[in-house]
Amino acid sequence: GYPYIQARCSFLQCVSQFALGDLPAARIHGVQAVEALPDEAPIPIRIDHLIMLAVAYGPGPESAAQYREALDLTAAIGDTTRAIGIHNNLAYFAWLADDQAAALEHVHQMLTLSETRGIPLKASALDTVACVYISAGCYADAVAILGPAVEDGSAVFSPHNRGGVLHTEPYALPECLLTLSKAHRLPGHLDAAAACLDPRAALATERDLRQATAHVLGAGRAPHADPGRGQ
Repeated sequence: GYPYIQARCSFLQCVSQFALGDLPAARIHGVQAVEALPDEAPIPIRIDHLIMLAVAYGPGPESAAQYREALDLTAAIGDTTRAIGIHNNLAYFAWLADDQAAALEHVHQMLTLSETRGIPLKASALDTVACVYISAGCYADAVAILGPAVEDGSAVFSPHNRGGVLHTEPYALPECLLTLSKAHRLPGHLDAAAACLDPRAALATERDLRQATAHVLGAGRAPHADPGRGQ
């Protein structure tokens, strides 16, 4: 009926405005997308609307409330894929806020779900895991978790990621290489760090990722700097 169509249109408007960087407009449409959704709407659709509203809110109590409701719904219907995505977002938010304990907990939940349910992790999710490990000083773990993500192929298995790796995001692999370079650089493995940058630059150029290319140019100078500074 009309309320469902209205809710879906608001959802698409939220996505569009967020992509354009208009966060106030994205939040308005996100709230409308959740509130207008009829009670009989499919639960996966409701989860998607809650997640998008949480993303539009950004880190904070408003998004936490949306994510809690979305997680409860994923548990109710056994939707592991969406649950992994939520834990990935929450781990990233916690990492941004320097909440190491919360970030590690969501990383643990994400990896456990992937391993026990056999759900492939996207490369961007593994990048989140590695960023959290690096912030905790677990450089070797960060290198190990990103190993599969920088290999060719769409489903690579390892002891750290038995669920496999899903390459569906054109920007994710270059970002993984940059994070991998940092995981090598901070403990002083400068040659290994530098070796990650050339393929990343090639990927960024091939996929027309201008921001990624700029990051490579900046990171290319970092291995020659003091590893303990500028972090």
